[in-house]
This record gives sequence, structure tokens and C-alpha cells, in this order.
Amino acid sequence: MKQGAARNTGLRAAKGEYVWFVDVDDFINSEILSYCDSELLSCNPDVFQFHAKTLRIDGSEIIEPYIPDIIGPINGVAFLEFEAKYKYTNRIRASWSKWYRRNYLLDNELYYQEGIFWEDVVHTLKSIYLAKSILFAPIIAYNYVLTPNSDMRGAQNGRKLADTIRFCADSCKFLNEQEASSLIIESLSPYYNKVLRKYKLKLKMLDRNGIEDFCAILQSIDLQQISICLKTDEHNWLMNHLAIISNWETEI
Repeated sequence: MKQGAARNTGLRAAKGEYVWFVDVDDFINSEILSYCDSELLSCNPDVFQFHAKTLRIDGSEIIEPYIPDIIGPINGVAFLEFEAKYKYTNRIRASWSKWYRRNYLLDNELYYQEGIFWEDVVHTLKSIYLAKSILFAPIIAYNYVLTPNSDMRGAQNGRKLADTIRFCADSCKFLNEQEASSLIIESLSPYYNKVLRKYKLKLKMLDRNGIEDFCAILQSIDLQQISICLKTDEHNWLMNHLAIISNWETEI
């Protein structure tokens, strides 16, 4: 069972007001649990966002700069536009840096896509954008452990690379459908462009079977959404089989 299915199972089975999707190889700072019945959450936000620190295997840690003030409660669009105006790019796109009000996810059918990698990236974008109420607190509540063989840093394969392209395309599709403001799109575009360029270079890590898997999976993805959203044809090579093979052969 991949993480998407596991998270959906947990969401349906949960009984509490809020759910927190904690990865098995990470751990929480227990102080955050005092917020369960705190005055801060009396507004019942759909999403309670906080910060995290990264722990390396050697014991060193990374804490990237984050907004030092309580933000909200405000709606999701206002939150994303605040980030854009603030030029804040460190909001973590993973599910584990936030609590979700369980009924908010259920009522809006915000389930994780199952059977793919990186299922939380699109889910996070949707759950924030559609929220009527988001609250951010400048709290380091989560410890993200850099595990060498995790999905993110382990061996690459055609499916994993294709699913990376998928989350960029699906995110773009959602923003297009929502007619997101230019402010939001312009703030998110550098991230998607960076990911697409990075994984173009990673094609060289694939063998012949891997590149064939990559091409086959891309056929199920609405790739034209990328150029519509990002307003560039830089990534159109993804829609051309010969261009994909040419890029792969060039990189290897």
C-alpha cells in the first residue's frame, strides 16, 4: 500500500476533529499537542500550518527561515497571495507540516491520489487553496529525517520520474481550473519550472526499460496544462516521444 492509500484509510478511520499525517521515519515535537485545546485553535481552521526542521543522519539539523508571526485565520487564496506578496517560498508542500480538520477533507472529497509517488504535493495545494480558514503558527512541530533510501532520495525509476512530472501537470491543471490569480501563479511557477528542469536531467539515470515506463506513464498525464499555466513552451518536449528519447540519449 503506497502512502496515498494509507492516508486515505487513516482519514476515513479517524475519529478526532483534526488529522495529522506523520511519516513513519519522522517524529513530532510533543509540545505541539498542547495546541489541541488551545485558544489559538478556537477558530476551528480547516488547515493549521506550522514549520519543521530537517535532521541529517549525522545528527546535524537544518531550520530554514520561516514567517515569525501568527498568520490568520484567513482563507486559502488569501494565504497563498500573502505568501506571494511576502515572497515566502519555504512553506512545506508535504502533508506532515499541517493539521487538517477531518470533516473539511471529507466534505470536499480531498482524498490523496493512490498508487503514485508525491501524492501529497497536489493534495496540499488543493487543501490550502480551497480552505475557508487557514491558521499559521511559527512553531517547529515536526522533525523530518533525511533517510537515504526514502522515496525522495532512493533509486530513481521511470514511474518515479513520471509521477514527478504528474504532480507539476496536475498542480497546473488545478490552478488553471480555479483561474488562480497571476500573483499566485507567478509565485509558484519558479518551483514547478525548477522541478521540471531538474528531472529532465535525471532522465540519464534511467535504463531502456525505465525510459519506456516513463514515456508510457506520461501518456496518461494532461501535459498541456503545464504550458498553459506556466506560459512557456520550454517543457513541451514532454509531449513528444522522439524529443523525450533524444533528451534521454543526450543525457546518457
